[in-house]
Amino acid sequence: MTERGEADLHRTARHFQVGPSSLAWEGQSLVVTFDEMGLPRPPSQFLPERIRGTIRLVPDCPGAAPMALDAAGRHHWWPVAPSARISLTMASGAHPNWEGHGYSDSNWGSEPLEEGFSQWHWSRVRLQNGDAAVLYDMEPWQGPGRSLALRFGQEGPVALDPHPLCRLPGGFWGVARQGACASGAAPKIVRTFEDGPFYVRSLMETTVCGERVCGTHE
Repeated sequence: MTERGEADLHRTARHFQVGPSSLAWEGQSLVVTFDEMGLPRPPSQFLPERIRGTIRLVPDCPGAAPMALDAAGRHHWWPVAPSARISLTMASGAHPNWEGHGYSDSNWGSEPLEEGFSQWHWSRVRLQNGDAAVLYDMEPWQGPGRSLALRFGQEGPVALDPHPLCRLPGGFWGVARQGACASGAAPKIVRTFEDGPFYVRSLMETTVCGERVCGTHE
């Protein structure tokens, strides 16, 4: 993740540029063009490599309006494209092209996230009919916790019953993990993608809307 200065940032209503990489809406598609230096994974070589390509994300269903995550309205979440089709086309770098299903959201606030919440647990799964379900549990430093459970389909977002949290194995650095599960077998971690001192992203298997599914957990 390259740190860049204010001079590298350019933004309009439909275009966001950071250095040589950008995001832009082209019709109903969100197009990400990237041109960065990265480290190979697995590290088959010790030198950084240039990674260039295009990601195209096409929403499959409506998202939802931005919503406040805390009582004071200092933190907001916007599920832009809860269920979408996504494709990657590489221009350079030793990585294959691929297509699949994707997701896009946005978070912002008037204070750092760690000042508002002691921890949070988020997961997104894709159901068999293509709908998406998002489970969001937040524990603020002050006041009661809050849980969001939403299903996104062609008719827009529908609220689900709250899902109880089950403890999952912690990350390497001691980050606590809890997974939401409607019923049946407890959730489990299938694979961990990123494991840092303050943040862990994983592939989690759980039960949502009566289906045993895998999805992203943070």
